[in-house]
Amino acid sequence: MKTDLPIGILGDGQLALMLGEAAESQGIDFLGFGADPDSSFAVRYPNRFTQGSLTDRTALNEFARRCSVLTLENEFIPEPLLRSVVADAGVPIVPDPDSYRYFQDKISQRIFFEEHDIPGPKWLKLENSRPPFTFPFVVKAAQGGYDGYGVRIVANETEFQEALLQFRFAEGREILIEEKVAIVREFAQGVLLDGRGNVVFLPLVETIQRNGTCELALSRSTLPSDEVSKIANLVKSSLQKLAKTRLQGLFNFEFFYTQSGSVLINEGAPRPHNSQHLTIDASSISQFGLLMKYLAEGKLQTREIEAAPSVMINLLGKSKGSVYSLTLPAIPEGIQVFPKLYLKKECRPGRKMGHLNLVDPSGKNDLLEIGEKILKEYQL
Repeated sequence: MKTDLPIGILGDGQLALMLGEAAESQGIDFLGFGADPDSSFAVRYPNRFTQGSLTDRTALNEFARRCSVLTLENEFIPEPLLRSVVADAGVPIVPDPDSYRYFQDKISQRIFFEEHDIPGPKWLKLENSRPPFTFPFVVKAAQGGYDGYGVRIVANETEFQEALLQFRFAEGREILIEEKVAIVREFAQGVLLDGRGNVVFLPLVETIQRNGTCELALSRSTLPSDEVSKIANLVKSSLQKLAKTRLQGLFNFEFFYTQSGSVLINEGAPRPHNSQHLTIDASSISQFGLLMKYLAEGKLQTREIEAAPSVMINLLGKSKGSVYSLTLPAIPEGIQVFPKLYLKKECRPGRKMGHLNLVDPSGKNDLLEIGEKILKEYQL
């Protein structure tokens, strides 16, 4: 690896933006590549941005040759194309294509989890248009889904057939079917792996999901401490199994805590994740800083990242227009407030425009209650 060259970020959205900001704060050189000149990264770093298609082999190779190592902001680049970039440009990608392939496709991911004895919901690959489970159950597009897109819970035959049409099953798109789990709570945790058995654990956070979208992430669960300890141990034991594989890079995973007391893995992503945005302001180093520091130095610096009492609130657009601003309701004194907008040129209802981190050094405030109030009352 040519360590005198910048780190390359494939993708130009808000995750690329925050990777760039983390690198800049540490004095690490970086570049970004993506298709949209109005994207979050391009607006913030126009002189570090290269415009091009993430499916253009020639453009990707040209960009890669200017970098020491590449990392990913999303999982929309075809795996064979990443392999060709590694081979043609001679530049490593973290995660490498062998690791990436388990996360670009949800069916491959389920097989991967099963091979490593990480429990998850019952599932199968759909082979025909007949309902495979008793209603209700979950229908997922095997590729391309994010933030609730590509996932539907269906309660009857009509909804099932609508989902197959929406996900283009008749056109040959692969579909994953999962049982509908009796979920009590949802949690998420990230890990940074070096491919040699070493791991850094990011904070375990509880996520509040509605309509397939994460609205809040809390560094302190409202469950009793003995239950949280049980969940944390089960999550960590699952992720320790992954440390024994050759996975290298930053990975984030979502988990279900069920009515029966089980912890089941839902999905994973080979990149920074919305659930860990609170580490930007509540931790000694953020998920973004952790990854960029590892890519620059090639070694892990710690074993675990903790988070102060905090809540992250996803800020979705509530209005439409190219001129917009964030207005927050009153927030109790003593709570540190960190708003972050993603520099998107157009605000639209439901579009992810930014996030808000609240950190409570005293640990005495009900951050879930405060977060819910802000969700209802902020204007954007």
